[in-house]
Amino acid sequence: MNVFLVFVGDDDFSRVLPAALNRSNSDDGRVKVMAFPPLGIQTLAPVLRQRGHPVRLFDTCHPEMKAEHIARAVAQEPPDVIALSFLSTTTYPAVKQMVVMVREDEPDRKRLVAYLVVEQAAAPSVSEMRRYLGAHLPAYMIPSAFVMLDELPTSPSGKVDRRRLPAPESARPELDQEFVAPRTAVEKMLAEHVKELSALQNLLYAHDRYALLLIFQAMDAAGKDGAIRHVMSGVNPQGCQVFSFKNPSVEELDHDFLWRTSRCLPERGRIGIFNRSYYEEVLIVRVHPEILRGENLPRGRPGDGLWERRYASINGLERHLHRNGTRIVKFFLHLSKDEQRRRFLARIDDPDKNWKFSRADLAERKFWKAYRTAYEACLGATSTRHAPWHVVPADDKLNARLIVSQIVLDALGSLDPRYPRPDAKRRGELRALRRQLER
Repeated sequence: MNVFLVFVGDDDFSRVLPAALNRSNSDDGRVKVMAFPPLGIQTLAPVLRQRGHPVRLFDTCHPEMKAEHIARAVAQEPPDVIALSFLSTTTYPAVKQMVVMVREDEPDRKRLVAYLVVEQAAAPSVSEMRRYLGAHLPAYMIPSAFVMLDELPTSPSGKVDRRRLPAPESARPELDQEFVAPRTAVEKMLAEHVKELSALQNLLYAHDRYALLLIFQAMDAAGKDGAIRHVMSGVNPQGCQVFSFKNPSVEELDHDFLWRTSRCLPERGRIGIFNRSYYEEVLIVRVHPEILRGENLPRGRPGDGLWERRYASINGLERHLHRNGTRIVKFFLHLSKDEQRRRFLARIDDPDKNWKFSRADLAERKFWKAYRTAYEACLGATSTRHAPWHVVPADDKLNARLIVSQIVLDALGSLDPRYPRPDAKRRGELRALRRQLER
């Protein structure tokens, strides 16, 4: 197992991940997780330990836990799971205390804000703080706003009272322009990722040895379409194929459940994207087993081990594809129930988005717990070394897209695609063609 957990989502996320790590029905599997924002970590670690996964929890609220201590510990002894809670202190000379937290002062605008108590005579600049933190932490963990305070508000017990920390705009208005960084910083990183993806996709096409299959699964309104559209916006359409799988047709129902998606697998040199996939057959069909009646299965009762057989079929297919050059990257965009409600309301309020919402979407919310159970079982049974699941929190669309783009970049880069090198015969042919053109 090799799980790197950076920040944790909500309580639902803490239920999904441990089941994914269980992997009782998969051999040598793993789930890679990059998550944002930092919530629910304290409830997750005990569950992981109970399931036999070693956890080293670095609680950065502790005054003795400095950023460089974390970096050093990770370098010396890479643990199975790293769970970073709130980055709170730093040894920067002029900083006495620093607390970092996620704020959402406006709808759909989440920011990582740093509150600092500094020596006024030597107050650091934003660029200095960013440079210092950047030496110890990944870019997506660097606060986007910095607020200077004379002291941190505390509760009667002496702990920092985060509820009394002011919004960046109300703390010191004269410093807003300097100390509040816009979300364009994340957007710039995403744009850079898109540019790199375009270059790597061209190499993949020219190399013609591997194919990349991206699978997106999520609850309604989690942002699958938006993630695909933004992350793949710079890719040459000739080298990328997107397929959305909705209700199966009569013809598709007369075949096995893997048939309709198998026809859409990407050729070597191309990127294939499944917006929903064959995993629907162990997710929505598990939640609504009445669907099985239309599939005319020889043995269609769930009590007969149907789901386990389907997990085995999926794992077998993915092993076969991996052996034959198709690399599979699977994303579960994890959306909280409250955020889904907010997005549904936004679709009702915006006339241009009314078409995205239906009565059926609302009806499916009643099965939230059943879907959670289905996802837990699915991720736990089908996350393998050759086809890992990546659990990406989707409450913040921009950060979700950034995480997805980085994972896709890593997957493409691991293939080491290169332009073909001409052999001696080919070089001679090219020289002959050149002479003809130069006449």
